[in-house]
Amino acid sequence: MALVSGGAYSEFIVAPDTLCMKIPTGLSFEQAASIPENWITAYQLLHFIAKIKKGDKVLIHAAASGVGCAAIQLCKIAGASDIIVTSRSQHKLEVCKSLGATTCLLIDDEIDFSQKILNYTNAIGVDVILDPIGSSYFNQNIECCAKDARWVLYGLMGGYQINLNLGKLMSRRLNFYTSTLRSRSLDYRSTLIQNFKNSCLDKFEDGTLKTVIDRIFDWNNVKNAHLHMENNSNTGKIIINTSNSI
Repeated sequence: MALVSGGAYSEFIVAPDTLCMKIPTGLSFEQAASIPENWITAYQLLHFIAKIKKGDKVLIHAAASGVGCAAIQLCKIAGASDIIVTSRSQHKLEVCKSLGATTCLLIDDEIDFSQKILNYTNAIGVDVILDPIGSSYFNQNIECCAKDARWVLYGLMGGYQINLNLGKLMSRRLNFYTSTLRSRSLDYRSTLIQNFKNSCLDKFEDGTLKTVIDRIFDWNNVKNAHLHMENNSNTGKIIINTSNSI
């Protein structure tokens, strides 16, 4: 399996050897396919950017996504004291809890999740935020950050534009980061892969880390797979199986 820059629907693909990983013993090809993009992204966000520490309180938005499901488990083995997750689906929250989430918040456009988090953390707030949402959660994220919190924006599903009070960022000494993985240099991605291999791959073999696959679609049904994703229906990764179709 490999971290690639695109073209993964192909029958064959070329990738630098430094971005390739041995499939963990006991995993199927479908399970292996669910690892590189999701898990490497989550690992990068937590360890290379947010620099998660034992005892951190972590907030993960859209936690039932492929990246979110990976991040929950990575937070657990990193020693996070609290893993707080959000979703708009109770079923998805139940999956998150089974993976190790300690606090699960069902949210909608009317719910102030920041106040719930402040109540839960005794007004301290969270140390790390993984945020693929963007503008629609921005102000609430600020409110529930602890001093010196590390907030990583890696998606914009909730919009691009914000009306920002910079004073609140300064008063909390917030560390705000943005990240995209695909644009990183080969050296960076190679180092990331090596770190992930050394610290995580064997944990798939002993069951400490678990792949989360929502559905496996046949290649001939790829249109429905994309509709399933666009409707935000999935919990974990959607896999396309080409072996019986090409």
